[in-house]
Amino acid sequence: MEKNFYKYLLQKSRLNGTDLIAAERLRQIKEEGYSSTRDDEYWDEQLVEAAMVYAVSPYKVNHKKFCQIFWPKDWGKSWYKKHKDHRITQLIKAGALLAAEINRLLRIELEDIEREAEVSKVEEKEVPSNEWSLQEISELTKDTKPLWTRDELK
Repeated sequence: MEKNFYKYLLQKSRLNGTDLIAAERLRQIKEEGYSSTRDDEYWDEQLVEAAMVYAVSPYKVNHKKFCQIFWPKDWGKSWYKKHKDHRITQLIKAGALLAAEINRLLRIELEDIEREAEVSKVEEKEVPSNEWSLQEISELTKDTKPLWTRDELK
């Protein structure tokens, strides 16, 4: 299906690599359920490692050994869909996985920025000004009794 999908895209349009990667990412989301919520569950470069396996040429390295080393350890072997005969398909999948990882990292950065902004707002509200007017000081202290009297200090 996927190979035919790409052949169809290539025959019916003048898509470039970026378009094909975007189409694959959309296919992963719609057909396989790899949404941003699911991508956020991945950690420790898992999406990048999977992309590396797809990106490396099976003719340049011992691909089986490379897969054993770099395919994410807790991902099922059935998740790897070999396309030895179609190099473009491998690279499209690698690009889509990298796009997913970039989006995941961008979401983390955005959350950090939003969290920092919220902390700043709270700090602004909680931290009183260091500049007190005499009127504010006298208002705060008008009903207080001294801790000691002058006679007690003698």
